[in-house]
Amino acid sequence: MRIQLDARHEITSEHPASHYGAGVLLVDGQPFGPAEAYPESLPELGRLLGVPPLSCAGAVVALLRGRRALKPEQMALIQRWLSQHPAPNVLEQI
Repeated sequence: MRIQLDARHEITSEHPASHYGAGVLLVDGQPFGPAEAYPESLPELGRLLGVPPLSCAGAVVALLRGRRALKPEQMALIQRWLSQHPAPNVLEQI
């Protein structure tokens, strides 16, 4: 299954980096997990300044805000992807 979030972002369970159908975020074709630093947040600069970078989970939550309702199977894939995040409250954000 694939969910196109916008022109550059999608969550898919069809990528080799997706384990057991949990899904992976693709940003311009590069795979990321929910706890990884979002590449657009300039994580290297954040580390130098002592500011934590935006996680990929945070970026997806921001992309989903204001979006029309998702189908139940799309929401299920997003929840499976987010469930890989070590913070237990990340699912409450959507």
